[in-house]
Amino acid sequence: MYSQDKHQEIIENSHQRCEKYLLNRNFVDHNIPLSREELKTKLEINKEFIELAIPFINNLHEFLNDTGYCIMLSDRDGCILYIKGTEEDIRTAYENHIEVGMYKDEKTAGTNGIGTALFEDLPVQINGSEHYLYYHHLWSCTGAPIHDVAGNIIGCLNITAKVGKVHNHTLGLVVAAVSAIENEMKVKKAHDELYFAYSQVHKLVGSIKAGIIAVDIFGNIRQANNYMYKILNGNDKKIENKKIAEIIENWDEIFAECIKHNGKLNQEIYLRGKPNRRYNCEIYGIEDQEGIVREYMVIIEEIDKVYSLVSKYSGFDAKYSFDNITDKSEIMKKLKEDARKVADSETTVLIQGEAGPERTICSLHS
Repeated sequence: MYSQDKHQEIIENSHQRCEKYLLNRNFVDHNIPLSREELKTKLEINKEFIELAIPFINNLHEFLNDTGYCIMLSDRDGCILYIKGTEEDIRTAYENHIEVGMYKDEKTAGTNGIGTALFEDLPVQINGSEHYLYYHHLWSCTGAPIHDVAGNIIGCLNITAKVGKVHNHTLGLVVAAVSAIENEMKVKKAHDELYFAYSQVHKLVGSIKAGIIAVDIFGNIRQANNYMYKILNGNDKKIENKKIAEIIENWDEIFAECIKHNGKLNQEIYLRGKPNRRYNCEIYGIEDQEGIVREYMVIIEEIDKVYSLVSKYSGFDAKYSFDNITDKSEIMKKLKEDARKVADSETTVLIQGEAGPERTICSLHS
């Protein structure tokens, strides 16, 4: 709890540090201005931090809606990175050695809203004679340290005004603005991590040599990878937002079967417009944090590719061929000849007759 006793202790400790720093209380401050190149480098290093904080500083300035206030953003070393105020306020600040590139750490400027807040890692309000340097006794400073998502101090937000214009609620305003800045950093970090994860998944899915379609529970296609378009003969007409039933034949029956198997299914399918070509289809339900399936991932591969992979990784090909069929009769010889002709085509073949090894071999090679 930030009590009056705690406040007095902070001021006394700060004054003792200033005495150890051998600061001359009659000096305006002990700043050594940054060179143009040094300032340029300092601002470039903190560019992302400054850009993130500016909208909240502008909102705070609009809320104050009055002249006489200067809002300052510093880095973790107390170097001023940005100042917001009216033209009159900026001019007054400049006349009092407050400008971008100036340092307000305790070793340079004594007890003040920026330097003391950074040292104590606490929000503070320094009024009039509580400042160590006499020149600052005309001012009231209210500062609060800003932390990154890991909890490290990266800067300070401060409101400076003439004594009498700053009130107790000013400290609350600064703390609220700092809290908003810190929350925005957390949101940005989460967004960046999600974007990075999405990019990784997108590249991974794009590299898979299989058609992949994401559909919602109503059968609307939400996304499809490039290989899916290749399966569709390079058709670049977007299928997103279409019904998957326009792509896969008998989708309603297939989906109903998938539901019966707890959101998982593996079976052969036909694509619309390709009646003579079979595909292997795997369907997986994608669950949310509560275990409710919100989407389905549909993976489509050509059947001959699946068979090829099975042969490759199992280490063997088919043990039987047409040569294993006995062909002493002219009828069997003609059957083998006709079967060889259609074996490598996409023609649909009806094989009739009693079940047996010859019929099985014909069906495998057709």
